[in-house]
Amino acid sequence: MSFDIKPSTTLTAWLVLVVGLATLAPLFTSLPLFARWSSMTVIGVFGMRRVHRYRHPRLRRLHWAVDGVWSVTDRRGFAMPAELLHVRRVGLAMFLRFRWRGGAGHVLLMPDSTSTEHLRLLRGRLKPA
Repeated sequence: MSFDIKPSTTLTAWLVLVVGLATLAPLFTSLPLFARWSSMTVIGVFGMRRVHRYRHPRLRRLHWAVDGVWSVTDRRGFAMPAELLHVRRVGLAMFLRFRWRGGAGHVLLMPDSTSTEHLRLLRGRLKPA
């Protein structure tokens, strides 16, 4: 079973909204004007860098073989075996944390970024014992 890792458009929209509101929040404080503008800049730049990092994940593809062996493919197209460290289910979304030689990362699979059939099969196979 293979998964192309694509960022969720719904989550991206929510993240941009939260960053926008957080960027505007210092305007409503009693800080000096310079401190307000400085903190707005820092919050906006940091927040948008995090959104950009979410939109451009380190991993491109995730593959789970029938024998339970995971492999990940990075941005450059290099495939490497990986170890599944942790699984967390939140509603219909699944958070997977992996470790591979020379790195580690996490993957978020949501219904609007992954095939619902694949997500259903994955939830069934990774059911807690």
